[in-house]
Amino acid sequence: MSSITSVKKRMSDAMKLHGYSARTREVYVWALQKLAEHFGKGPSELDEDHVRKYLLLCQEKRKYADATMRIVYSSIKFFYGKVLKKNWDLLPLLRMRGSHRLPSVLSIEEVREVLSHVGPDYNRAFLFTVYSLGVRLSEGLNLQVRDIDRKRMLVHVRHGKGAKDRFVPLPKKTLRVLENHWRTHRNPTLMFPAIGRFGDDPAKSKTPMAAQTVQDAMRRAVRAAAIAKEGVSVHTLRQLLRHPPARSRREPAKHTAQHGPQLHRDHHALPAHDRPRT
Repeated sequence: MSSITSVKKRMSDAMKLHGYSARTREVYVWALQKLAEHFGKGPSELDEDHVRKYLLLCQEKRKYADATMRIVYSSIKFFYGKVLKKNWDLLPLLRMRGSHRLPSVLSIEEVREVLSHVGPDYNRAFLFTVYSLGVRLSEGLNLQVRDIDRKRMLVHVRHGKGAKDRFVPLPKKTLRVLENHWRTHRNPTLMFPAIGRFGDDPAKSKTPMAAQTVQDAMRRAVRAAAIAKEGVSVHTLRQLLRHPPARSRREPAKHTAQHGPQLHRDHHALPAHDRPRT
């Protein structure tokens, strides 16, 4: 049996050469590993019939959601089509029809209630930032100190979807939250550095907080706030700038800037030498 570790590296390296983001590489490799684990064989040892049966299993027995099936399909198509150069009849058939379900939308009051139940403070600061800036989970985690442009009140979002950079407006309250959060760790590079379980110094951390950390914090807060709507996640906060629960599409940002939850006791701007550098 071929080593799954070597196959995963081969897959990841090939995706790097094709310009895929780190998050996309991660989920594609995850899907490939699940395929291998099911059969107890390396992915390169499986034939077309193995893959067909596995895909039917995922759809009919495991009831994977459309988004998950899309990841599985794309991973299999890339590995067997691009990496192993298989000319299987199955591969061109692997595509999901687009779904048009409306996302879960929270009212401003519900957002405030959820955020009020988030803890510890670093999770609350992160989720508030995602909400007020409208950035993706991975984009928020990878924010750097240099990305905060205080003079123009903009945030430089790097390597977003499609590996594209963009600027988003920076509300004053979000700037204060970011400043206060940065003062708790003073990492010279990362805005949201990983905080180790064993008291590791976040000021020296080279990696951002784990996505699972804030996702778990969001789930706990949604339960504590007794929100009954389905599918409420970190992504829901970002969606509020695209599908606001108000007539004006500026209302969520306006609410966040003026009436958002009290995240820290001290909302005064930092002294110049303590501020994140731009």
